[in-house]
Amino acid sequence: MIDEKRLETPPIQHIRNLFESINDGKLTITYYDPIEPSFTKTYEVSCAAADADAIVAEYEAFVQALETIGKAHARFDNGENPEDILTPTHLDVWNTYVRDFDEVFDAGEYNLDDLYQMREMWADLTDEEYEVLERHHEWFEEQCLKRLPKKDYSPMLLMNRVQRYEYLISCNAPKSVIDEEGRRIAEEMILYRFCTKEIVSNILNI
Repeated sequence: MIDEKRLETPPIQHIRNLFESINDGKLTITYYDPIEPSFTKTYEVSCAAADADAIVAEYEAFVQALETIGKAHARFDNGENPEDILTPTHLDVWNTYVRDFDEVFDAGEYNLDDLYQMREMWADLTDEEYEVLERHHEWFEEQCLKRLPKKDYSPMLLMNRVQRYEYLISCNAPKSVIDEEGRRIAEEMILYRFCTKEIVSNILNI
């Protein structure tokens, strides 16, 4: 369950709070799940307080592009060319983060959405179903690495959050849901730029 204070914090302020919370080069982030208990991960990061302003500016431009793309996504699905609709900057975001991958994952007879939902809610998958999800995870990371360079932190989680955010915009999701995804994008942006090592994982907050 997400705490009330987090829900009341705008994504921009969340970025500044994250930078202010860095202690001795370590950043701890709490992850929330609607079903499972929350947990924390702690990362070593190499950044300065002044980097917060740069990330805020980058974030604002980034989500503005995603909002434009999300609102126009139905037009792309109907065959309109993104190059005719988007500015060059927004088109770069579209091509890097949002556009479908050139390769298509073959899940065989399985529905990936159903498998992920079963894993998250019921954990009753067969070994074969887990193998499909593992193969999809590896495929997705490979596709992300073709678009974003791998640093000390994989770009896959950032790409996943960006695609979720754009999808929520295209679905006209509630602002509270979009803002929470925005906070998640902010966290992944910071980690992708500045993380040097994950040092503590999966500590449950019970």
